[in-house]
Amino acid sequence: MSMPFEVVSCNLRTNSSSISVSPNPSNGSVMLSLLEIVSSGEKQYKENVILDYEGEIIIFDKLGNIVHVESLKSEKQELNISFLRSDMYIIEVINGGNRSRSKLMIIR
Repeated sequence: MSMPFEVVSCNLRTNSSSISVSPNPSNGSVMLSLLEIVSSGEKQYKENVILDYEGEIIIFDKLGNIVHVESLKSEKQELNISFLRSDMYIIEVINGGNRSRSKLMIIR
């Protein structure tokens, strides 16, 4: 049996989330930006994420202990982290079913 058409190529679009933290290292507050990494064929680019519900921001110390939890209210959000001592931390953002992590260095 022959097919009336032939598949030559197929572009699959996949999405995943990422976060941007700046400035990094920081000494008092950071701007957290939620980005969506979109892959279509061989191209990959970043888009701003549009939130339609609140997410959660969790900051862990280097031992994995939770040191701060805050609601994620927008795609770009300033975090006051002046209470954290000089060290390395992990920021995790939970947005729907997606989890994204980034390192954060505090230098005083």
